[in-house]
Parts: sequence; structure tokens; C-alpha cells
Amino acid sequence: MQIINQYSLIIFGLVGLVAAALVLLRSGRGRWRVAVLAVLALALLAGWVAIRPTATPVAAVSQVRAQIGQGLPVLLELQSPY
Repeated sequence: MQIINQYSLIIFGLVGLVAAALVLLRSGRGRWRVAVLAVLALALLAGWVAIRPTATPVAAVSQVRAQIGQGLPVLLELQSPY
């Protein structure tokens, strides 16, 4: 079992966001503290959107072979949960 995987950013980010919320809100409520939490939450969301795993538009082996035959660079990533 891997400790660091594609969900690590979400888990560590949420833990960090909750810790920041506790620290900032415990010291008093203010607009800038809420703004800091909102910026942290948006940064976490932006980081997840930037690195989340997505499916490629190439669905068939023949499309990949055609791209390789044209001389286009092709990155193949093969993975399995087992």
C-alpha cells in the first residue's frame, strides 16, 4: 500500500485547511481570516484540478499506432490497482 498517491494532496490539503481554520478562527473572527481560508481552499482546489488523473482522448490501439506512425510523441502510462 502506497502512502503517497494521487489522493495525498487532497488528504494533506484538507488536514492543513482544517488546522489553518482552527488557528485562524480561534484567534478571533475577521474578514481577512475568512479571506485567507477561502484563498487556501481555492489553492487546494486549483492544485487538485491541475494534477488530478484524467483519461486521455485516445481510446483505441489503432489511434496510438497512427500517432506513432506519424512521428508524434506519445506517452503511454499503464497502471493497475493490483
